Amino acid sequence: MSRRAKTYEGALSRRSMPPRPKCGTRNDYRNWMAAYQCSRARGTELLFDKYNIRESGIDGAYDELSRLKMLLYALAHDHVPYFSTRLKKGSKWDRYVRARFVRDVVAGLKKRKFMAAAIEGARNHLPSEMKRATASALKKQYTLSVKFFQHEVKVTKEFNIVPVSPIMGRLWESDLSGPAPIKGRVMPDPENPDQMLVELDD
Repeated sequence: MSRRAKTYEGALSRRSMPPRPKCGTRNDYRNWMAAYQCSRARGTELLFDKYNIRESGIDGAYDELSRLKMLLYALAHDHVPYFSTRLKKGSKWDRYVRARFVRDVVAGLKKRKFMAAAIEGARNHLPSEMKRATASALKKQYTLSVKFFQHEVKVTKEFNIVPVSPIMGRLWESDLSGPAPIKGRVMPDPENPDQMLVELDD
């Protein structure tokens, strides 16, 4: 069993697809295909349950394709590094600290300061435990932070921070303002990739 398979429980943690017949009649193949499709449909429903993807939401009922798109993003978030929003364990540089640090460094650069001076100016706004970092370490964190947010904003040659899209602009604003816990689910709108759906818990 793979390392990832251990993150699933119950029926999802066991191999349940019928083995493909190595040889047999056409009827054997048809029976296998029917059993395969049935098992695949059951597994998909189990994944819908695991990721709490319901048949309807705040905008009404979802069709099968919309639910599959939500499942695709949920699985990608858990298994594909590109989609992950998790930081390394123990990292004090969360996304909110990074966002404000980028903003402060860019503001310093826009005032025609050299990078070293901009870094020192931004240091004053960091949490106390991070202020003791060396200048080279902070410069590295700035580079990493700009890369971290490249899907949200771009830093232009004129030292302006420009969102890559309206929805990413709103996300950037939330990163600057800090975490605001939502009791519910946030998911992409399958009908409009530039929007997000928020389904609040009762």
